Amino acid sequence: MRPPRGRGGGFRGRDGGRGGGRGGRFGGGRSGFRDEGPPPEVIEISTFLHACEGDAVTKLTNAKIPYFNAPIYLQNKTQIGKVDEIFGPINESYFSIKMMEGIVATSYASGDKFYIDPAKLLPLERFLPQPNDSSDEDERNNMMMRMTIEYHTMQRQNQPAKHGGSTSGRRHYDRDRVSGNAQLIKDYFADNPVYDANLFRRRFRMHRPLFIRILNDIQEHDDYFFQKNDALGFPGLTGIQKMTAAMRMLAYSMSADAVDEYVRIGESTTIECLKRFCKGVVGVYEHQYLRSPNVEDISRLMRMGEERGFPGMLGSLDCMHWEWKNCPTAYHGHYTGHVHKPTIILEAVASYDLWIWHAFFGMPGSNNDINVLDAYNLFADLRDGRTPPVNYTINGHNYTMGYFLADGIYPKWATLVQTISQPQGAKKKLFAQKQESFRKDVERAFGVLQSHFAIVRGPARFWNREDLCYIMKTCVILHNMIIENERAEEDGGDTNMHHNNEYDAPNFENLVQPSRGSTVQFDEFMARHRMIRSSTVHHTLRNDLIEHLWSREGDM
Repeated sequence: MRPPRGRGGGFRGRDGGRGGGRGGRFGGGRSGFRDEGPPPEVIEISTFLHACEGDAVTKLTNAKIPYFNAPIYLQNKTQIGKVDEIFGPINESYFSIKMMEGIVATSYASGDKFYIDPAKLLPLERFLPQPNDSSDEDERNNMMMRMTIEYHTMQRQNQPAKHGGSTSGRRHYDRDRVSGNAQLIKDYFADNPVYDANLFRRRFRMHRPLFIRILNDIQEHDDYFFQKNDALGFPGLTGIQKMTAAMRMLAYSMSADAVDEYVRIGESTTIECLKRFCKGVVGVYEHQYLRSPNVEDISRLMRMGEERGFPGMLGSLDCMHWEWKNCPTAYHGHYTGHVHKPTIILEAVASYDLWIWHAFFGMPGSNNDINVLDAYNLFADLRDGRTPPVNYTINGHNYTMGYFLADGIYPKWATLVQTISQPQGAKKKLFAQKQESFRKDVERAFGVLQSHFAIVRGPARFWNREDLCYIMKTCVILHNMIIENERAEEDGGDTNMHHNNEYDAPNFENLVQPSRGSTVQFDEFMARHRMIRSSTVHHTLRNDLIEHLWSREGDM
């Protein structure tokens, strides 16, 4: 509620004048503060509670209601600001003070008193229903109230929009966030929760210890996930509520307001939680769970490749399209390809255990797999000499580069092994069967990724491509974390199976270093570049694999 101004500086009328500043007819407006001089007397009006967005939130201690824009003073009659917002019930009212330039609201302590000119107060009865026998007084009160509402509306229209805070005219819903958090704790996070570990794993896509670990790491990265008080001092949403809302959207592809009834969180807050959660996960875990294989990783991958009959294999390569439902109309042609709908492409490399080692997302759907491979040079580190050494022998031939299994659209490079489209003879048929079988590792990884996180299975509903990139990266990182966590439990609780905070790095002393003098290093660079794209090495490697597989399994 906002009472009207008095005669001296309020609404235009017989005695009121035009008012001051740029407020036009209704005075005041956006003109800032006008020094009217100290009043002859000031009385206590409120006590300081806390600061909010530069304003001072105070509790009314006087029986009367202050005028809107009435000057507020200290006890020594020093003006500090003006009345801005009046809110709260009649029996316990509050108002905010718009501070003058150079005065900071946070400089006051809780309980500090503020004062006002007694002439700038209205009795509370002016805002209460009046008896029917005083029709003239009722009419005057109603007119003043209508003028107050009209002034309030125009004042808001003339002021620039503030970041955050409540929107004028929007209905408030008392969601009872405290009881929602208590119910969530009781259901899943108590010592004896209502739902057991299996249901937690099913609904959150991960085990509870991993959920708590991620929450703690995200809170250290972004204090948004700590519980805070709102402008009135009431407790806000907890980190568990915010992360639960984000995970439900990722896991079930829910609309933003679908979790409101259980988590007690609004639609806009849910979207903000999802965006900040994704940025937090990428910022905290990307270097660890989307890293290139180190020496230990390559050794393990090559050992598994040897057991499967493909020595030197480091994984399989393929692309996946994610439909972009809310793609801007201007971009439809650029993002529409063979799917006949706007899509964004994810290029990935996955190993036998479904771990995704490489994830490049963002290319428009009008491109094919070759365009994506050229846009992001997957073998740049290998070409620059920054990868750990790889040495193996097949059929008497020595090789120094690992390779990925790929389908027929990819180029015939030494680092990509393709199937034989029309194999002739038992040897080539065996090779084609094994290659096509093991190449499905990356497709299985795509399937598990979409099974864990339905948001990347259905159409993307966000408008900003950057938001989609963060969501996709988050899903890939969480996918790897889940795989690591569950495999560690199967192996006896070793949570450092795939990663170590101090994991090994390749020795760069004997690798190529930048130089401006000699051309020897550039020659080595070009030699590796030609070796990677050598079709001759590609065919030799494939023929050696054909013979190797036949020698292993041909007589079986």
